[in-house]
Amino acid sequence: MVFPLATYIVIRYSNSVGKTVENAQYQALAEFRYRIRQFLRGSDAAAEEAGLEPRQYQMLLAIRGLAPGQ
Repeated sequence: MVFPLATYIVIRYSNSVGKTVENAQYQALAEFRYRIRQFLRGSDAAAEEAGLEPRQYQMLLAIRGLAPGQ
């Protein structure tokens, strides 16, 4: 699932390659990166509380997200 904010940022960034990037675009990207780091820190903490290494938890998430037959 792609979040609307992520889609917006990717489209805006893709359209801006080779052009001047405005402060608002940098601010949006900084917010997006911050939110990703928050999510990952929370995931790491949840994994450790469950007795897993964060990489093990990420692997389980990746496996769970595979399409049937893969």
